[in-house]
Amino acid sequence: YESDGFQENSYTRKNSFHTFFTHNLNEYGKISLDMFAVDLKRGLPSGTPYDVSEFNGERERKANAQNDWQKDSNLYGSLTYSFKTPLTEHQISYSRNALLRNAYQWSSLTSIKTYSNNFSLKSSIKGFNTGIDFEENILRSNEYGNHSIKTIGYYIHKEFKPKEQLTLNAYLRYDDSKNFSDVISPKLIFSYTLSDKARLGYSISRSWRAPNFADLYGSPLYSYLPNPSIKPEKTISNEISFNYTDDIDLNISAYYYDTDNKITIHTDPNTWESKSVNADKGYTRGIETTLSYNYKKLDLQIGTNIMDVMIKESNSGSYKRAPYTPSLKCVFSTRLNTQLGKITFKTEKVSSQWTQINKTGKKIPEYTLSSVYLTKKYNSLLFELSIENLFNERYATNADSWNGYYPGMPRNYSFSISIMF
Repeated sequence: YESDGFQENSYTRKNSFHTFFTHNLNEYGKISLDMFAVDLKRGLPSGTPYDVSEFNGERERKANAQNDWQKDSNLYGSLTYSFKTPLTEHQISYSRNALLRNAYQWSSLTSIKTYSNNFSLKSSIKGFNTGIDFEENILRSNEYGNHSIKTIGYYIHKEFKPKEQLTLNAYLRYDDSKNFSDVISPKLIFSYTLSDKARLGYSISRSWRAPNFADLYGSPLYSYLPNPSIKPEKTISNEISFNYTDDIDLNISAYYYDTDNKITIHTDPNTWESKSVNADKGYTRGIETTLSYNYKKLDLQIGTNIMDVMIKESNSGSYKRAPYTPSLKCVFSTRLNTQLGKITFKTEKVSSQWTQINKTGKKIPEYTLSSVYLTKKYNSLLFELSIENLFNERYATNADSWNGYYPGMPRNYSFSISIMF
């Protein structure tokens, strides 16, 4: 894949290889191998000097950085073996990912090597699903230093059916973290069948999210300060849902996530230096809906997600909107099956958001994108044509105090042919 990009210094040069192999061993199970390699080099325009209100299709092509670049070499492989006995099922898998990244930005070269090792063992015995996960992430960098994060997780799951209409799924997970405190995460999912077309659901769970390498060790090059004392965030999640399936399919879910030690970004307005910090509390609440209709060769779908993401900083008595969190996302899509192939029209609307807490910093205005896709399968060939940002919307996808706005792609076309064998 090769592209010069929309902005100055936004080129992309990509070579990739992917292979998947599976072999059935009959009564001895099945073995699968999945591998891919990616070599990617791209320019880093780092935003534009123009304000989003000045975008006209030409001005925003101007890049803040003319010579910065990033080169990634990524190699991934996974091996999975699964087998059955008369009473049990088992799966053993191991995967390894290696990423070498060199980035030249602001007259400085940064080298990062990350490795991940993942091992899992899953078993199903007499209705109980159990497993062990081991995850190790290793960082080697002249900028971030040398670090590792390790976690071993143990879990069990069982489905119960106290009544004909009621199903209960119970989960319990224990994470033994080598870098943070150990965590127990329970989860309950209730499903009640109202009729052959309608179902009511409720779930409650406790989960955690560990800080990543950037949260912990920062990056002086990007004025992102380290915070080695940052804590994992812990969340209590509640969700209620209603599903109706007929000629019209309707899915509605309301959710509320209450988080302690919410990880967020704090930017000093005087120095523009940023770092990851723990807010005292945080919550996410919202309603997500999907409405689908199928008539002969026509499929229609409308989806909306209305949400509030709020945080309360330490020593602050009130909740404030978190940065980089739009309050509305809405997607409309329609697909028509014709002799020419499947024609899909999709429109997505994203509301405005801000780069700092409590609607401060730079405002990223709302935008609406429409795209058209055509797919046609002929024997072993798959043809795909797409026109994205059909109406050539001028918009920004991101912004920050250093680089200003990052312009989104204008109308663009792509065509691909795939061979399946």
